[in-house]
Amino acid sequence: TRKGGGWVRLGMGRLARQLSDTVPAGGKNIPRALLLVDEVGALGSAARHLRGLVGRAREAGLAVVLATQGASDLEAVDRALLPQVLQDTAWQIVFRQGSPQDAERMQALFGKAWMIDESWSNDGRVTKHQVERWRVSIDEFMNDLQPGDAWLRVAPIDRGWRQERVRVAMPQAPKLSSETAIRKTDRNHVWESAHGVSESV
Repeated sequence: TRKGGGWVRLGMGRLARQLSDTVPAGGKNIPRALLLVDEVGALGSAARHLRGLVGRAREAGLAVVLATQGASDLEAVDRALLPQVLQDTAWQIVFRQGSPQDAERMQALFGKAWMIDESWSNDGRVTKHQVERWRVSIDEFMNDLQPGDAWLRVAPIDRGWRQERVRVAMPQAPKLSSETAIRKTDRNHVWESAHGVSESV
């Protein structure tokens, strides 16, 4: 499976290179395909071809989506893969992270900003001064983000850099057809002929 996936990504890279040669100078790059790679870490050494794919596809005007459980999956394949992907992709959407190491990487990705810090004294005076703090706290990446919540970071391509917390729509459960419902019942039901076994599962 990994070898087959590697061949597919090599084919994607060749296609992107051919399309980039045909784009007229000064013309708009209109995406003509969506290249989606899911579970990058499960691809093993075959994922090394992604470094060239992302760069070539961007030049050809193709949209590339890389989905992975965490930044550590990319680093496990190739130490240079994570910074290369972050450099070549315009949008990064980050959900709740399962490990402190991945949360720290995402916190560093969003960076720091100068913010106003206020302090009050007993005599009622208010003191304000600027302090440098993380834009998104590591606790939010680790604990506060609920399923479907994420942070979006957009590189300054067509307009200024921006970040925002977004709510991603959760998929609805598909309606079961009668045939599917029958198969599901067969899997979850213990027939009466099995003596000594409860029918409830």
